[in-house]
Amino acid sequence: MIEYIRNLTKEEFYYLELAVNSPYFTTNKNIVRLFNYLKKIYPDISEEDLSKENISLNVFMSKKVNEVNFRKLVSEFSFFMEGFFIQLEADSDEMRNRILLLKSLRNRGLVKRYNKYYKEISKLFRKVFQRMRSTI
Repeated sequence: MIEYIRNLTKEEFYYLELAVNSPYFTTNKNIVRLFNYLKKIYPDISEEDLSKENISLNVFMSKKVNEVNFRKLVSEFSFFMEGFFIQLEADSDEMRNRILLLKSLRNRGLVKRYNKYYKEISKLFRKVFQRMRSTI
C-alpha cells in the first residue's frame, strides 16, 4: 500500500483526493477514512503509519485488529489505486480519448456528433502526420 502513495506527486495526490471523494469512483467509506488518515501524514508516510494497529485505530476506530477487515481494506484500496492509475494514464492520452469518444458516439447512433468529431480528429491526424514527415 505504501508504494502506491509514495509514488504519487503532489498533483496526483490532489487528484486522488478528488477521486476518493467522488461517489463515481468509490462509495467505500473505509477507503475514504483511510485516505483521510493518509492525507494527514502525507508525504511523510512510514511503514509504521500503515501498521495493522494504526490502520485499525484510524480507519476502523478500534484498538483491536480485525484481520479480515484489514485484509479486505488493503485489497479494496489496492484495487481502487490501480483504477486511479488507469484513469491518470487515460487522461494523459488525448488522442486515444477522442477515438474512444468517436467509438461511443458511433455505438449510440449519434451520427451528427460523430461526423463533427470525426472531421476534427481527421484534421488533427493530418497535422500530426505532416509534422512527422517534416522531421524525417
